[in-house]
Amino acid sequence: MSVAGTWNIIVNSPMGPMKSVTTFTVSGDSLTGTATDADGAPHPIQDGKITGEKARWKIDITNPMPLSLTFNGTVAETSLNGSVSAGPFGAFSFTGERG
Repeated sequence: MSVAGTWNIIVNSPMGPMKSVTTFTVSGDSLTGTATDADGAPHPIQDGKITGEKARWKIDITNPMPLSLTFNGTVAETSLNGSVSAGPFGAFSFTGERG
């Protein structure tokens, strides 16, 4: 199943659920796109890669503080689930459903 398209993603952070709308584009094994947070701020997908049903990408955020988030997920027909690493703050689960 391709991850291409729009997804509603929720990161289960210690500060509560953090929502974004993420649009992915796939070209070969390259994953690009934009994650738009709840405040409407766009965050470009960086270092995105697709391997079979596994997706990996990174975004840099500034709110609530500057931080790089690295996502590792598994794509199913209508779901995207995995973990997000937040550097010194550890890792959290995330879920996504097609938008």
